[in-house]
Amino acid sequence: MQWQPGRSFKVRSKNFVISRLTPELITDRMLAWFDDPDVTEFFIMPKFLNRERFIQLLNSYDNINSFFLVIHDRQSGAAVGFFTMYVHFAHGLVRTGICIGDKEYWGRGVVHEVRGIMLDFIFTQMRMNKVYSEVDARNFPSIFNYKSMGFRNEGFLRKEQKGQDGKWHDYYRFALLREEWLALKAAKKNA
Repeated sequence: MQWQPGRSFKVRSKNFVISRLTPELITDRMLAWFDDPDVTEFFIMPKFLNRERFIQLLNSYDNINSFFLVIHDRQSGAAVGFFTMYVHFAHGLVRTGICIGDKEYWGRGVVHEVRGIMLDFIFTQMRMNKVYSEVDARNFPSIFNYKSMGFRNEGFLRKEQKGQDGKWHDYYRFALLREEWLALKAAKKNA
């Protein structure tokens, strides 16, 4: 079945299910992630103090051009993080973001697995041409992950965003083209 804008979908990897986060799926555990300074250190979105503000944010995503997705562990069913997408169909562009809120899942390859399956979805089901993200220059694990997945650094953005600390921070823009992703997958398959 081909994906269609506005239609709900689930993307499944070996260990995770990625689907639209709706208000009834919000848990107190998720809300606690927004109060954890380790989790929110590189957030560009505001911290949420209550469920109502989080629901307002979710309602701003239309499931056509913008998506706020939840990542669930397939075995336990527990929510472990979020994946966001902002789609510009006319130009074939998608800006993504990922946050693993459950620190028990840090360092376990979740970002690679989830980003990988979402890249497959974006490039094959949505038929987009380019995926990009802007990363705080201090976020070394994220920079490492993008590079290890074949993303290229397209630019350095000086004092691009104000951080949770109230200071202006530099960002890198990393991007991956559809043909680059498909070539990386083919090379991995043939290795």
